[in-house]
Amino acid sequence: GDSMDDDSKRSICSGDVVLGRELYKQYWTCKLHVPRVFVIVHRTEGIILKEIVSHNVETGIITCHSFNSDYDDFELNLSDVVQLFYIKEVKREAENGY
Repeated sequence: GDSMDDDSKRSICSGDVVLGRELYKQYWTCKLHVPRVFVIVHRTEGIILKEIVSHNVETGIITCHSFNSDYDDFELNLSDVVQLFYIKEVKREAENGY
């Protein structure tokens, strides 16, 4: 989709390849280093790529943000999240010759 595309250098666009590293569940009870872009594997919503902008350690609520201002921020409870991967690198389509 286009939720992470705001026509800036930080955009993550359709066709881009992202490299992430898993953040294991034992670290979710500590405050996440945010803002940072994560791949979120959610029990019902599937795989989501968003910038996490806040983390309430007491409630387990994270606030997810899209770079594209057409999309509203939303909250997820970490109890509904299966895996978290923080983004280490983004490869543009043209860089990969796709």
